[in-house]
Amino acid sequence: MTRLRELSDGFQYREQQEGTTKCTHCTDGTVAQWVDPEEAGQVYLNVSMLPPEVVGRLVKETVPCPLCHGERQVPKMVRFTREVPCPKDAALKMLLDENEEVGRIVVFAGFTGSVDRIVKLCLKEKWDVVRCDQGNFQVFAAKSDGTDGALATEEEPLDYWANMDHGKVAFVANPESGGMSLTLVEARMAVYWSNSWKPEYRVQSEDRIHRKGMDENLGCTIVDLIHLPSDGRVLDVIRANRKLELMTMGEILEGVDWKDAGEEGEMSVEEVTA
Repeated sequence: MTRLRELSDGFQYREQQEGTTKCTHCTDGTVAQWVDPEEAGQVYLNVSMLPPEVVGRLVKETVPCPLCHGERQVPKMVRFTREVPCPKDAALKMLLDENEEVGRIVVFAGFTGSVDRIVKLCLKEKWDVVRCDQGNFQVFAAKSDGTDGALATEEEPLDYWANMDHGKVAFVANPESGGMSLTLVEARMAVYWSNSWKPEYRVQSEDRIHRKGMDENLGCTIVDLIHLPSDGRVLDVIRANRKLELMTMGEILEGVDWKDAGEEGEMSVEEVTA
């Protein structure tokens, strides 16, 4: 499923070796193990959780490290992204054009490789980008020749986003990034290039453009880009979990004795759920 989700986003993660690195499994090329003479083939790599009567009959041995085979060096594997054609590119370009007059758009994606692809696409379409990755904010400026580069500015990324003098700016992030209180009401649209399996992050990321200060005349739109069936599957799981959450919350509220909770007539269930 993970490979399908990657492919649906227009890339695949791959690993390749780039030299070697020090083995972290051993210190001198050997490791200790304990053999049970009463049970043929029974080997323990750790005895801290075994009962004393079992530890008492074990025989400790020193053997070459199974990872580095005594060489103290292991292959250093580096992950890279292999991009493939994806129809989501054309869909996002259309949505960028649709939001050109507003000058702000929010795009969420479930993988770092997807975020990288979206940032490059937005910069190519002459949109500046505020990127949020694992809580770190960066600002990139679109160049006239379609290439990208880090923006040299003393302005904070979120201030750059909120400053409408900067023209077209896209906020690109994983739904889990940025924290609960992040507010992006300058945009009227949030696009989900892809989702994660965690419904709570979907809910909080939707709320970022639906907060006090939003333009109620323009409204807010949520767009999901569906390519392969894996996209629909993840979205179905998120919706099902959200439905169960709301059902459970409704049952809890129905079970509350509101007369005991406060003055009768002071607060209604409708007011609390709203």
